[in-house]
Amino acid sequence: MDSLLLRRALWLVPPALALLALLAVAPTGLAAYSLAGFVAGAGASWLLLRPVPEAAARGAEALRAALEASKIASDQITALIEATARLRHDLNGILSPTLLTADHLLAHEDATVRRAGEIMVKTVERATTRLAETRDQAPSRTPG
Repeated sequence: MDSLLLRRALWLVPPALALLALLAVAPTGLAAYSLAGFVAGAGASWLLLRPVPEAAARGAEALRAALEASKIASDQITALIEATARLRHDLNGILSPTLLTADHLLAHEDATVRRAGEIMVKTVERATTRLAETRDQAPSRTPG
């Protein structure tokens, strides 16, 4: 006989003995309730005391590993969002003096210098617009 089957059969012994003891002392009308109690008790014993199948243990381990990998990926995404925000802030700070210089060039009397100032202003405005677009496209931070 298989050892697992033997263990399951042994689990039924205590509820069976309890049923026999109840049937010996109980009136005949209570026998149906005792039998229902035996079936429920035996089923509960089997469910509670049965060993966890190896496949279920492997599945639980795989799920735990997947959750850990998901947490690591989430932490990496959060770090990337924070790094991108810092980079956007730094680039805006780097471009600000260029825009101020371009404004001075726009006030110059020479047309060539003014044209260079216009090009600088358009370039800085395109860069800041692109930075704003990346901010709007970035996923929002979830409260952690």
